[in-house]
Amino acid sequence: MPWFPYTALGRGVPRPYLFVWDGRTPAVPAVVDSGADESCIPEGIAELWRVPHVGGQDIGGHGAGGNLQARRSTQDVRLLSVCGVLVLERPLVLPSLAVVLLGRRDVFMQYQFAFDEPMKRFFMERHDP
Repeated sequence: MPWFPYTALGRGVPRPYLFVWDGRTPAVPAVVDSGADESCIPEGIAELWRVPHVGGQDIGGHGAGGNLQARRSTQDVRLLSVCGVLVLERPLVLPSLAVVLLGRRDVFMQYQFAFDEPMKRFFMERHDP
């Protein structure tokens, strides 16, 4: 079974991070976030990956960190991971975000997940077509 250990970044708490990349640039951490409705990309990473978001829809909302302002990407973003391809469907781009968030609306529809908190690991496998 494809179980992956939680990762602690810097001096942080271990979290279910999956490292993702766009095929051109180095991998970056992405939190598998069952509490995120939408997948989100930090603005700096969106620029590195050339994610088109200028002219996208401005969105205000509320997240775990409080109120937020985001812009919706104008196209889907295809990423690579050790589990295969992930497609973020017109993800939100946020200037104040620290890491990529993999949310329920798109990534959780493509893959099934399980979280084992006592063992600090998560399971990830593509849904059968």
